[in-house]
Amino acid sequence: MLSRFSSNVILSKVRAMYSKHMTKRDYDLLLACKSVSEIAYFLKHRSGVYSQILEKLDESKVRRGQLENLIRKKIFRDSISICRYELSVGEQFAQYIIKKTEVEQILHTLRLLLAGKSPDLIYTMPIFFSKHASIDFPSLTKVKNYKEFLDSISNSIYSRLLPEFDFKKDKSVNFLPKVEIKLYTYLYDTIFEVIKNRTQGNARRELYEIFNSYVDLFNFTRIIRLKQYYNMDLTVLYSFLLPFGTFKQKHLRDMINVSDYKEVFSRIRSTSVGRKIAKIKFNYVDELPLRINYELCNHYIRFSSNPSVVMFSYITLTEIELSNIINIIEGTRYSVASGEILKNLIQ
Repeated sequence: MLSRFSSNVILSKVRAMYSKHMTKRDYDLLLACKSVSEIAYFLKHRSGVYSQILEKLDESKVRRGQLENLIRKKIFRDSISICRYELSVGEQFAQYIIKKTEVEQILHTLRLLLAGKSPDLIYTMPIFFSKHASIDFPSLTKVKNYKEFLDSISNSIYSRLLPEFDFKKDKSVNFLPKVEIKLYTYLYDTIFEVIKNRTQGNARRELYEIFNSYVDLFNFTRIIRLKQYYNMDLTVLYSFLLPFGTFKQKHLRDMINVSDYKEVFSRIRSTSVGRKIAKIKFNYVDELPLRINYELCNHYIRFSSNPSVVMFSYITLTEIELSNIINIIEGTRYSVASGEILKNLIQ
């Protein structure tokens, strides 16, 4: 148990770090940039957060991937750094960050393989991350089929999660959702065990709220998408949902059994997560999990008195910031109207 003094030190440090991050005004200025070079210049010279990591960057010659990797590096290092201050669950949260990034990279690789994309286009994880990871990212970027993919992760736990899939025979619309559920079930099972065994009181309650709300909305949006785009047997649909969250079987059954996917919204209104949805604005149903996460973590980083909650809120909010910046970089690079880019930002 941390002393009150130690807790206050952690709370003050994390909140001070977050106060330097992007504001709505900063996003408006980024959206006004006309090129990736202008975005890099803004982040380097007018942002207190990224100026140091971009200090040696020549913004006039910057490449999109180079800029994204440097920003990712800064956020990853900050997240791992603050985990060291939180003695009760810091190490476990650090491992969660690493596992989450591994899962996302595995899924990214499989999406490209399914799309028949060249291995050269697979995002190469920066060197700074590779030394923390349990899988060999350089080999992962060279795979050309599912067998080579399995070989590249053969020394990790992920090889024990995925070998049941036959990439050639099961190359269908159901393949990726099956893999996602396997990987995310492993990821969330890990973090829920940490919350259960390493936290207590308000800290446990607040962390459960953050994670359960995300899982509930993951399942909610998945039901909508599967009902909207695929003619799937109702009993099979259950296997594409995460086995966590606060939804009772009745709520899940009601959402799954309605014939019109639009009716799913009416079935969620009586739940706590349904009441949260009613209070926020959103453009696309897929953004709901992150929007709710943003709202909760934005509240807790300001008002929670629990270091573990404030620490995780910071990690979540900075990951959302990274996603926002990358969306702006990508949109600017392809000359997407700023108003359209804005719709994809979580703020």
